[in-house]
Amino acid sequence: MLPRSTFSERSGDRLPLRPAHLVARGRIDGLLDAGASHPLTLVVAEAGSGKTVAVSDWAARTDRRVIWITGGDARPVAERVRELAIGQAVSGPPPVLVFDEEHGEPFTAPGPGSVDDLLAAIPEGVSVILIARPTPTLRSHRSRLGGNVAVIGSSDLACTARETLEILARLGVVADRHAADRLHARTGGWMAGIVHAGLRAREATSAGGRADAPVDESAADDPRLREYFAVEFLEPRSDDDRRFLFGTSVVDEFDVPLAEALTGSRDAGRRLGELSRAGLFLEPVDGDPSTFRYGTLFRSYLRSRFALVDPDGFAHVHGKAARWYADRGDGRSAIEHALAGNRLEYAAELAAALWPDLIQAGELDGLKPLLSSIPVDSSRDLDLGIALAALSLQLEPDHRSAERLREVHAAMRSSVAADSPARLLLDVLAARAAGDAEGTREAADRLLHTGTAGAAATLQLRSLLLSFVGTTESWTGDVFEARAHLREALALADDAGSTWLRFIATGFLAEAEAKCGDIPGSLHRVEQTLRAADRHGWMRSSAVGAAAVMGALIATLQCRFDDAAALVDVAEAATRRPRDRPERAAIALPRLVLLVSEGRVADALDEIRRAEAGLRSWPADPVVVDTLDAWKLRLLVASGRTDEADALVKDAARGPLMWSVIARLYLDRGDARAALAAVAAARETQTTVFPSVAMDIDLVHALALRAAGRTAEAHARLEAALDLGEPARFLRPLVSHGPLLATLLAAHLAHGTSHAAFVAEALELMAPTSGLAGAAAPEPLTPRERQVLGYLPSNMSHEEIAAALFVSVNTVKTHARSIYRKLGVDGRRAAVARARELRLLAPASLGGLDLTRPG
Repeated sequence: MLPRSTFSERSGDRLPLRPAHLVARGRIDGLLDAGASHPLTLVVAEAGSGKTVAVSDWAARTDRRVIWITGGDARPVAERVRELAIGQAVSGPPPVLVFDEEHGEPFTAPGPGSVDDLLAAIPEGVSVILIARPTPTLRSHRSRLGGNVAVIGSSDLACTARETLEILARLGVVADRHAADRLHARTGGWMAGIVHAGLRAREATSAGGRADAPVDESAADDPRLREYFAVEFLEPRSDDDRRFLFGTSVVDEFDVPLAEALTGSRDAGRRLGELSRAGLFLEPVDGDPSTFRYGTLFRSYLRSRFALVDPDGFAHVHGKAARWYADRGDGRSAIEHALAGNRLEYAAELAAALWPDLIQAGELDGLKPLLSSIPVDSSRDLDLGIALAALSLQLEPDHRSAERLREVHAAMRSSVAADSPARLLLDVLAARAAGDAEGTREAADRLLHTGTAGAAATLQLRSLLLSFVGTTESWTGDVFEARAHLREALALADDAGSTWLRFIATGFLAEAEAKCGDIPGSLHRVEQTLRAADRHGWMRSSAVGAAAVMGALIATLQCRFDDAAALVDVAEAATRRPRDRPERAAIALPRLVLLVSEGRVADALDEIRRAEAGLRSWPADPVVVDTLDAWKLRLLVASGRTDEADALVKDAARGPLMWSVIARLYLDRGDARAALAAVAAARETQTTVFPSVAMDIDLVHALALRAAGRTAEAHARLEAALDLGEPARFLRPLVSHGPLLATLLAAHLAHGTSHAAFVAEALELMAPTSGLAGAAAPEPLTPRERQVLGYLPSNMSHEEIAAALFVSVNTVKTHARSIYRKLGVDGRRAAVARARELRLLAPASLGGLDLTRPG
C-alpha cells in the first residue's frame, strides 16, 4: 500500500497551491468533467502550460472525490494503480486518481507501461488523470476511438486573449485589450510566458518603466524566461540535441531536408520525433506532419542564445539558409538570411540576381531589409542592391521610406557614376517621390536604354518603370500620357509572364481609364484588380488603393452608395500605412460624398481639410484640387459660413467645377447673366474629359439658359448632359441639383429626349415640385419656397437641404416657417399633407426627394 503522504483528498490542504494569477477557465473545467467520465484522461503539454494549475483548480471545485498523487515514483503508473486497488487504499465512492507531472516516458513502447496496459489496470468506476510532459504513444487507436481515453493537449490549455488580459490584471498589470492581444499572439497563449511577461511588466512599472513592456520586448530579454527555458528545456538535452535546436531555430519553418542542411544531421526525422515527444514547443505547421516550427517565444530564446554562445556558428547557419532558399528561388527568404548572417555583399548579389523572381511573386518589398541594413555611404560594390531595395520602398513604403530614399539618393549622387543603372534607378524613384512627371520620364528613359540588363529582366523592369511613370503622370493630370504608358506596362507584363506586374499596371489603369472618360473600361480594371488581389493576397497595395478609390468615386456618381462605402473601406485598408500623398487625398473624394449624403457636413469639411493638408506643396492632379475646392465652397455656403466662402472664391484657383458651383450660386440669387458668364469661364478652364465634370457644367448651363428665357437652348444643353451621363449611368449630378433641375427634366420629357428611361430613373430619385398643375395655395409661394417645399417629404435635415440648395441652414429654416404660415399648418408633416392636397407636391406614391440614400 502506498504511504498516505503521497496522496491527498480534495477536501484536504495537500492539493498544489493555487497561484495568485489563477483565473476561471470554464472551458478547461468542461473538458476535465468530460474526461473524468472516461477511464483515463491524459493532460499532456509542454512545461509551463498550466497543466497542474488547471487540474488542481478543477479538483478543488468538482463534486468527485479526488486523490492527488505526486511524482517521484519511477514505477509505471499502471503498477501503482494496481497497488492502490490491491491494497484497498481506494475506499468509498470511486475516486479520480490524479498522477501529477510524470517526467519520464512511461508510454513510449508497447507492453508493460503502455496506455493499453494502464487501461487494463484501472478498476471499474475509477478515473485516472495523468499529467505528463511527454506525449504518450498510444499503442492502439482503438483506445481513443472507443471512448476509453480523453486527451487534453497544448492547444486546449493555451490561454485565450481574454484570459491573457485577466491574468495580467490578477498580477496587477494595467494593460488594454490591444496590448493583451499582442502578448497573446507573441506567447501563443503559453501560460508561463504570459505570467513571466506580466511579472516583468509589473516590476518595470513599479520602477518607473513602461507598462507595455511585456508586449514590446522579446522573450530573449526576459531573464526569468531565459532561465526557465534553459533549466526546463535546454540543459536536459544532449549536446547533439542542443546543436540541432539551435540550427533549426534560425528559420521560421522547416522540413527534414532543410533541418539536415542547416545542422548537418543525417537523422533529422528521428530527432524531430524525439524532440516533439519531449514537449519542446515543436509543432507541425497547419497540420502538415512534414513541416515544423517552434513556438514563438521558444524560437526567440533559441536564436538569441545561439547568437550569444556561438556568433560565428549563428552567422554560418544563416548563410546555409540563404543558399538553401536561393537555390530554390525564394529570393525574399534568401536575402533575409544573408542579412541576418551579416553577409551584405551576398545579400546585394542576391537582390541583383533574384529581383525578377521577386517581381513575379509579388514580393519586391522583400528587398526593404537590404536598404535598412546597409550603410548608405558604404564603399562596397552594393549600388544595384541598394537601388533595388529603394525600389521596394516605393511599392511598400513605411514611415521612414521618403527620408531613407533621400539619404540613399544623396549618397549615390556623390559616389556613383551618373550612367550607373543603380544611379538612374534612384533618379527615377526620387523624381517620382517628388511628383516630377517629366523628371520621372527622363530618368526612366535613360535607364531603359542603358542595355545592361538581360532580356527577361528588361521586360520586367521596363514594365515596372512604365507603371511608375504612368502613375506619376496620372497624379499630375497628364492622363492620356498616363494611360498610354500604363497600357504599355500591362503589355510588357503579359510578355514577361508576370502576374504581379500585370496586377500593378491594371490597378493604376483603372484610375487612368476613368480620367480619360472610359468609365466601363475603368470598372472592368477595378474588378480585375480586386479579384487578383483577393486571389493572391495583395489587398494591401497601392494598386488596390488606386482601383478601389476610382471604383468608389464612380459608385457615388451612380448613386450606389453602399457599394461606394465598401470600396472606400477597401481603399483605406490598402493605404493604411503612409504612402503616396495623391492616393491618400483621392480617398477623400468618395468619402466626402458619403458624408454629405448622410448629412454630416462638418465632417465632410474636415475631410477636405485633411486632404488639402496631405497635398500641400505637392503637384497634384488639378481635377482633384478643383473638385475639393468646389465641394468646400458648396459646403461652406450650406453651413452659413459666408465669410470663408467669399475668401475661398477670391483665393482659390478656379477650375471648371469651381466655376460651375459659382454659376449655380448666381442662379440661386436670380442672376442668370452672371451665371452664364461663370459657365463660360468653366468651359474655358475645362481640360478633363471625365464625364461627370463636363456633365455638371452642361446641367448648370441648361439651368442658366432656362432662367434667361432661352428655353430651346436649355433643352439642347440638357440633352448634351444626358448624352454624357447615361452611358456611365451618372445619376448623382442630376439628383444633386434637386427640384430646380427636376422641373426642367420633367419638361424635357415632354419636349422629347433620347434618354427617356434615364430621365425617368432620375426623377424617381427626385420629387417633382412645381411641375404639376393644381389648385393654388392661399398665398402664393416664392420660387425658393417651392424649392424648399420639394425637399420636405424626404427625411433630409435642414442642413442637408441647405447643402443641396447651396444656401445657409438659417435660410432653409426661414423658408420653412414661411411655408407653414402660408399653408396654414404648424409643422413639416402637416405642410406636406396640405401641399399634396393642393397638388403643389406629387402624390405620396411618387415618393419625396431624399438624397441621403437614393435608390
